[in-house]
Amino acid sequence: MNSKVEIHTGLREGVTFLKDSYFTPPYKIANITMSRVEKCLDLMLMSSSPGILDGDASCFEIGLCENSSLRLQTQSYQRLFPMTAGATQRLTVRMEKNSSLTYIPHPVVPHGESIFSATNKIYLNAGCQLTWGEIITCGRKRCDEIFRLHAYRNLTELYYEDRLMVKENLLLKPSLKQPDAMGQLEQFTHQASLIYWNENKSVEAYIPDLLDWLGAEKDIEAGATTFSRGGMMVRMMGYHAEQLHHCMKSIADRLEKNPMSVPTKNFIQEYAN
Repeated sequence: MNSKVEIHTGLREGVTFLKDSYFTPPYKIANITMSRVEKCLDLMLMSSSPGILDGDASCFEIGLCENSSLRLQTQSYQRLFPMTAGATQRLTVRMEKNSSLTYIPHPVVPHGESIFSATNKIYLNAGCQLTWGEIITCGRKRCDEIFRLHAYRNLTELYYEDRLMVKENLLLKPSLKQPDAMGQLEQFTHQASLIYWNENKSVEAYIPDLLDWLGAEKDIEAGATTFSRGGMMVRMMGYHAEQLHHCMKSIADRLEKNPMSVPTKNFIQEYAN
């Protein structure tokens, strides 16, 4: 099935609103903003399909006007079902000056024999703030489908004023290299990546405390690196999708409120509950 989703924000008296949207089955956009006076727009991407099926081709286009702010959420885990031809997804984000986007989707669960390829292109301008996440799991552990997928690829490119600044190319293809082999995920089964871009904030002083906090989390290994124009990338490896998702959302929430405020252990426990 060919599907398309379009989201465009508007700004009225400092409050972001959904100016225009378009979607085709199985997708739907729900406005879950708690208050009309809240400056940030909260949207949820919903789907009536149980997951991504063979032959699916999805196209997402997101446009943020100047000074607008959007938090986009997903409804549930993204399941990739067994395939022969494969499925594709293309996502394009265009952010005008001083706009803000937070997108932390639920983890991806590739079933056995699934084939999936995704391309994300994000175009930023001066003053933009971006928090972007991805979590890939090993598949259905209880069905003995640990890394039984055929192929999974996710390419993310971040452009600042049309100049490529960040590129992440994740490829899992067990027929070429076992994902849990030495130099890959090794003993871990889940991986999370968080991109935070903000040229107006320095996060170098934040990283040591952040890594100490993540180091206190059970069964998680993490690392972080900064970008030349501001911001950082955090990568985490673990065994549990919910744990990684909660950690990522906690970090994103604190970065959005105050980039120099380190999330506490109590905060992550409260969030998980």
